[in-house]
Amino acid sequence: MPLNEIESQRVLGHKKIESILANAIRSKRVFPTWIFSGPPGVGKSMMADKFARCLLSDTIPSGNFLDVPLQHPVHRLVDMRTHPDLFVLENQADTVASIDDTRQLMAKFRKKPTLSRWRVVLLKGAENLNKNIHNSLLKILEEPPANSVIIMTCSHVGSMPKTLLSRSARINFRPLETELVQSYLEKIGTPNPGKLAKLSGGSIGYALQLQHNDGTAVREMLEHIFQSDQLDDVTCKNIGHLMDTYAATHFSIIKESILQIMGSYVSMLVDKTPASTVLDIKILKIMDIISMLNKEQRFMLDRDVVLAYIFERFFSIP
Repeated sequence: MPLNEIESQRVLGHKKIESILANAIRSKRVFPTWIFSGPPGVGKSMMADKFARCLLSDTIPSGNFLDVPLQHPVHRLVDMRTHPDLFVLENQADTVASIDDTRQLMAKFRKKPTLSRWRVVLLKGAENLNKNIHNSLLKILEEPPANSVIIMTCSHVGSMPKTLLSRSARINFRPLETELVQSYLEKIGTPNPGKLAKLSGGSIGYALQLQHNDGTAVREMLEHIFQSDQLDDVTCKNIGHLMDTYAATHFSIIKESILQIMGSYVSMLVDKTPASTVLDIKILKIMDIISMLNKEQRFMLDRDVVLAYIFERFFSIP
């Protein structure tokens, strides 16, 4: 069953966050910089986009939602990225903004709004920005232009400078409830919604990734490999098959799957294993694996090499 127009505007599972943002606009207490952090696929980018539309449309929320009338021209202008007071930088592993891009954007950002009361910058994937770009942002934040808002989205804040974090309003997006993910998948007619919801880790985006191109097969293969007690011949063949077949087209699925499996593994270790040096070593190695995954995204390391490293580190755990 397709979503109706009102439902399609909702960011599922984050009513409290939307209420905070709506109240900030209504009370005229909008911070100049916001950081939306949390796992991929839980609604950060959608909420940032909705917040931007509400600001650019000069809509004053009457309730707890950032709803803008569907007929408002802001929707078309934002969708086409032609709104003169909106600036967007999409930062992915292979398309990270340069310092020149950022300087040009910030030079435009300092000008007065032309169509709206506000000027808005959306920085998506802010964890991928380098130190020079972070410093450029800090200079802006020292004397932010009037009626200007920077909204950054990121999966983690560990690589961002503390000075930038301290000058921003930070909102953490938590994983969604499994039942909510399943309900959404059912409404849009996704096959096997129950299974996908259980594997999703609370991320609708990840659930939809799994649904395409045998993503569930990749996840199940990973779980089987990581449940092995030792690196035997069968496991080696599975790892080789995984890298040969899926690394190029499914790396984001593999990465998110490994992160979720590692999280579950750490929880199991903490719950069932008495405190010991061996436990510390296991957790340190898992943190090392997670660090390597993040470095792959930031520094565009060879993905086959990263996968090989991950399995070597995991199966060398005593």
